[in-house]
Amino acid sequence: RDGGALRLALAATHGVGPERVFPGTDLADIFGAISSATLGPGDVMALAEPCDPAVMHAALVAGASYVDIGRDADLEMHDDGLARVLEDGGPTVVVLSRPAIPSGTLAPLSAVRDALAGNAAVVVDESRLDWAGPAAPSALSLFDADDVDTSGLVVVRRLEGLGAASVAYAIAETDVAALMWRVRPVCPLTPPVMA
Repeated sequence: RDGGALRLALAATHGVGPERVFPGTDLADIFGAISSATLGPGDVMALAEPCDPAVMHAALVAGASYVDIGRDADLEMHDDGLARVLEDGGPTVVVLSRPAIPSGTLAPLSAVRDALAGNAAVVVDESRLDWAGPAAPSALSLFDADDVDTSGLVVVRRLEGLGAASVAYAIAETDVAALMWRVRPVCPLTPPVMA
């Protein structure tokens, strides 16, 4: 019902408590729960297109709108675009893809820090981080940093190599994860994946 064994395994893998892990069947499921927990009518999500279509869809289903941070000709995120969006009244949620679709470029962890300083919830989509190679730094490392407030940080990952099964999950601070469980109280994973 709550993906208990899977949550425990993912928590142990990432060195966090199981109450901070929210599993789901796919990215649409995870982004839907995040958007339902953090967005409402009139809220704004900032993102850098192109990104996973599930991100934009989840914002619209929650009644929110989204604004594009912008990318240059090489599909690198505009740092000044993020700063401008944060200054212009600020979005409720900022979504940063690490790596970006389709370029494979990594939004720097400094961009994640800047967005967190802007008092928005920050969702870092690392579901394809393996594309960037084994040495790519993860936003999960920010949870251990003493110089940044991670109360609004959500890091999205996924498990590979499960055959036909699909598992995506989010790791967040306890309060945000609790909001996600409140809007989606049943883990939608099939029994073989939960075992």
